[in-house]
This record gives sequence, structure tokens and C-alpha cells, in this order.
Amino acid sequence: HTFSPKTYLDRMELTVIRPMIYVKEADVIGFSHTYQLPVAKSPCPADGYTNREYTKDLLKRLNREHPGCKERMFTAILTGNMEDWNFKK
Repeated sequence: HTFSPKTYLDRMELTVIRPMIYVKEADVIGFSHTYQLPVAKSPCPADGYTNREYTKDLLKRLNREHPGCKERMFTAILTGNMEDWNFKK
């Protein structure tokens, strides 16, 4: 399961919109370097040791062993008729 690009959090009565979900992390890093943007280190003590980081590393490993794996997974998410993923083809 994954959050959609637009998610309503009912406990907080908050809608979260994540427009950068379609942008590759490497592109964001390159952009920040090109334009010399300041990047703040996360103050979270768990930074780098989360399930998100584990999954990111796992996906990198899988993609190295099976080139194109990451793109195929993302395509499956976009085309898998998941609730609230209104991807325009």
C-alpha cells in the first residue's frame, strides 16, 4: 500500500498533497546543486533508519539486479486502479 499523491488524513482533518511524487530524487538533488539551494539536515533522530529508508535501499538493490524494476513498479501503481490515484493517461 502507498499514499496517493493527494491523501486526506481524517484524524487531523488535513489533506496532504505531494506534487513531487513523480520527480526522481536524483533530479531534485541535481536541481538543488545546480541552483546552489541550501538543504537542511533532518533533525529527526531516526533519520536514515526508517522503513522508508529501508524500502528505498531495497528498491535500489532490486533495480540493480533487475534493471527497469523501479519503473515497472511505479507504472503498476499508476495503472493499477488504486483508489485516489487519478493518473491521466
